[in-house]
Amino acid sequence: MISKHWLSEPPQGKEAKGLFSVLGWGAYLGTSWTWVIGMILPALLIRDMGIAGFLIFAIPNCIGAAAMGSILTGKLAQSLPCRHMGMILTFSVVTVAYHFYIAGYLLPHLLGPLSLILFAFSGLCAAGVIMKWRDKGALWFSLLAWIISITCCVSAICIPEAAPFKIFNEVPLLDSTYMWFFLPASVGGFLLCPYLDATFIRARARTERGSGILAFKVGFLVFFASMIIFTTAYGHVLLDSFGGENKRLTGVWATILLIHIPLQMGLTVAYHCREIYSAMQYGVKEREKKIKENNCPQCKIFAKNLLLSGWVSMILTCSLLFLGVFLLGLLLKNISFEWFRAFKNTHEIEGIYKAYKLERFISVGEVGYRCILIFYGTLFPAYVMLMMIPTWKPAKLAKPWMLFSIVVVLSSITAYFGFVHDQGWAIATTLGIICLGRVFIEIKAAMVDQREAS
Repeated sequence: MISKHWLSEPPQGKEAKGLFSVLGWGAYLGTSWTWVIGMILPALLIRDMGIAGFLIFAIPNCIGAAAMGSILTGKLAQSLPCRHMGMILTFSVVTVAYHFYIAGYLLPHLLGPLSLILFAFSGLCAAGVIMKWRDKGALWFSLLAWIISITCCVSAICIPEAAPFKIFNEVPLLDSTYMWFFLPASVGGFLLCPYLDATFIRARARTERGSGILAFKVGFLVFFASMIIFTTAYGHVLLDSFGGENKRLTGVWATILLIHIPLQMGLTVAYHCREIYSAMQYGVKEREKKIKENNCPQCKIFAKNLLLSGWVSMILTCSLLFLGVFLLGLLLKNISFEWFRAFKNTHEIEGIYKAYKLERFISVGEVGYRCILIFYGTLFPAYVMLMMIPTWKPAKLAKPWMLFSIVVVLSSITAYFGFVHDQGWAIATTLGIICLGRVFIEIKAAMVDQREAS
């Protein structure tokens, strides 16, 4: 464990308190959370469950994230990366990879090759602003990005030919009982996931108590809420292309979404890449200090070479991962039309779906999208529940890695059947497995406490 990290400095300057802090960090939080979940998943849930699907997504999401500002103090936010750096960085790496998957799967087919250029341009602009002006630059860029996106939203609502919110006219594809199984999983996931988001931790660590609490409320109840409402406005034009139709957008929505989606995706990628880079940089600096304290010249040379090779390896590994998921997205998009459409019409696949009593058929690319989303419904909530929350009875317990691994594997299996194959019992069981793991830890802590007391 390193003694310092990239978020350990106390808050200071205009970004720490006042109106600029509230609005700036609010926009930062709202836009950094407006990514390939908030810009796509509400449309899929409305398709499956109607307006109830949107409410089940939106209410726990906004309230759970906004509550983090009150639950997490500034000092606690500054200390989190010291104890949980590995999983916090995993969250950022998975988030960036998720965006590259959607960049390959959705952008060129929905909005054309220009969307990829705008995605890269947005990310580079955000990164450049951060390098030049750090947090202050990120806050101004976030405000500008939100203004551009909300202008796109208002324009769509005011243009009759856009026919916004048309998605609510569709008949839900799944039985109404499914939403009651999905509800607890949504509440649990959105209450727990934010505590591993490095951008959220940065916002809380860099603000004083009053402005931090307000920034989270404004960020998720105003800035982010407006963005997911915007998603429902264009949801109907997104579904065909996302679900397997090789259909390029034209007209009003092509222009509006060509601005909104690449802008928000590039911004989020830049913000999370910043956290990954900053963590690596601080880790290298900490180890360089230890090297300088070593009196052995040959050991110093070896350690420096080892440090350099580790730095290069991390960069190459992340780059290859992001390139790989981008190419996977392209591949799945290309095979999910003629081949997969013919495959689903065979008697074998029809028999499988009748056996499962499924009400709708999703493309292989959407299966990939939902499988990545399972990280946010199992791995990260399980870590917060089992590793981060203190036990009711104070006891010195080693981190339960074996229990954590078992819980993640079992909950991922049930999440797959529940979220991909629409088995309500399975999606409800996912949260139950994580909660059972927590009960086991509480029992163990109580036993240890009782033993120490006696």
